[in-house]
Amino acid sequence: MYLEDLLIEFNHKGLNSLSQSRVRFDLVTDLGKIRIAVCKNDSSPFSVDDGYLWREDMIIGKIQNIESDNCVSSYPRKNGSHITLNTNIKSNCKGCEFCGLRVLEKEDTISVQDILDRLDVNWNNIHSVGIVTGCFSSEKSALKHLSKIRQEIVSRGAPNSLEVQYIGCQITSNDLYNLIPNCSVFLTIECFERRNSLLHEKKSLTLNECTDFLRVASTLNIERSFLYILGLDTFYSFSENMKKFFPLCSRFPQIQIFQEYIPGQFSLLTPECKKDPMEYFLKAKELLEKLGREYNLVPNREENYRSLWQYSFNGGSL
Repeated sequence: MYLEDLLIEFNHKGLNSLSQSRVRFDLVTDLGKIRIAVCKNDSSPFSVDDGYLWREDMIIGKIQNIESDNCVSSYPRKNGSHITLNTNIKSNCKGCEFCGLRVLEKEDTISVQDILDRLDVNWNNIHSVGIVTGCFSSEKSALKHLSKIRQEIVSRGAPNSLEVQYIGCQITSNDLYNLIPNCSVFLTIECFERRNSLLHEKKSLTLNECTDFLRVASTLNIERSFLYILGLDTFYSFSENMKKFFPLCSRFPQIQIFQEYIPGQFSLLTPECKKDPMEYFLKAKELLEKLGREYNLVPNREENYRSLWQYSFNGGSL
C-alpha cells in the first residue's frame, strides 16, 4: 500500500492505546512533515512506540508535537499566519450524530478574550482566521460573535485585511458580507443524504438552500466553499452532488475522512463505505481529483487535518 493510501487508512481508523480521545500532531515521513489529527480506536492496526508511528510491524514515520484535540481547541496553522478558533460555547450543541461535541461537557466556557490570550502567536502575522461557530440561538447572535472576534483580533495587531472565514450554516443573509469585512464562507454541508436524522436542526439547510447561498456569494465575488464528511452517503449521491457543488466553489471543498469520535459512530457509515472503506475513499479521491482538474481547484492540506491528500494532488506536489 502506498504511503498516501496508508495515511487515508490511518486517518479513518485512528490510533490504538491513546490516553486522549483525539490528538493532532506532526508526522515526519520520507516525503516530509505533515499535520494530522486522529481519534482513539483500540482496534486500529496503527500504534505509537518510542515516538514512531507503526502499522503493525511497519514504521510509517516519526511523531512530533502531539497534543490533545477536543473540538473546542483553538490553535495556529500555516506557520502561524492562520488561526482556527472554536470560540462559541459548544457544550449546549449536541445535535449532529457524527460529531465529538455530543459528549462535550463544560470545558469550553472561557471567554473569547481568554481564548485569544492563550494563543502563542504574532498577531501582526495573522492573515486569516477560521471561526468554527457551532450552533447559535439565531443568525443575529452568530453575526455579533463574528464581528466581535474580528474587532478583537485586529485590535491586537492583525491587519485590517484580515480574512474572516465563516465555517457554519446559520448565517444565510447578505448581512454576513455587509457587516464582516473580507469575509469568506465555508458552508458545513457535511452530508447529502439523511440530513434530517444526522444533522442538528439548526444546521439542516436543504441542499437547494445551500446551492442558492453559494450562488449569491459567487455573484458578490465572495470566496466560498463547503465542508463535507466522506463516508456518510451512497457513492452515487456523493458523486452526483459533488458535480453540482464544485462549480459553485472558488476554493477546493474541505473533504474530511470520517472519524469515530465516539465508540459506535462507525455504524453511521453508508453500507458501501462500511463494507470496504478504502475502496470507497480511493474511488472518491479519483472523482474529486477529476473535478479539481475541471474547475482548477487544489486542496489546502494545512486547512484540513483529515484530508485524502497529504503530499500530492493530480500529480503535483502540495
